[in-house]
Amino acid sequence: MLREFQIHQPDTVEAASTLLAEYGLEAAPYAGGTELLLIMKEGLVQYRHLVDLKTIPGLNELGLEGEALVIGPLATHRQLERSALLRQHLPVLAELEAGIANARVRAAGTLGGNLCFAEPHSDPATFLMAWGAGLVLGSAAGRRELPVEDFFSNGPGAGGDLDRRSTAPPAHDGALQLSAIQAA
Repeated sequence: MLREFQIHQPDTVEAASTLLAEYGLEAAPYAGGTELLLIMKEGLVQYRHLVDLKTIPGLNELGLEGEALVIGPLATHRQLERSALLRQHLPVLAELEAGIANARVRAAGTLGGNLCFAEPHSDPATFLMAWGAGLVLGSAAGRRELPVEDFFSNGPGAGGDLDRRSTAPPAHDGALQLSAIQAA
């Protein structure tokens, strides 16, 4: 059974980061909630504050910046699975997303949430590490860059950082190489 908690709905990444820093260990970022709410129901974690990232505009967008594919962290697995843009520029990731869990989880679960939950069996995280992806993390204090594997070894969301977007520039000869994931 879920215990009582308060939901905060910031309108910027910086405001969300500030709330997470203010409430510390009593707070967690909330997006799709497919894993977070489950462990809260099981009583494995207790948060008095959830910071709803779905209220921040633009975090679910997919697009191109130059030749780089940009994936917002709140893009759902279903959105990625069905994206014509992703199928054109990084089809292996679109296929991977189609095989995640079940339709309900793909409809609600997000790429950013998947990375931040840091499940050791996570297919997207493993794929992004194999492609040599990096992160640009940001908070109210600014931004920093690091490889995906360092994101997991340092602890997801350390220091109030939030996931902002992923970018994947295409390589030559039709192959694609993921080079950066930006998080805020």
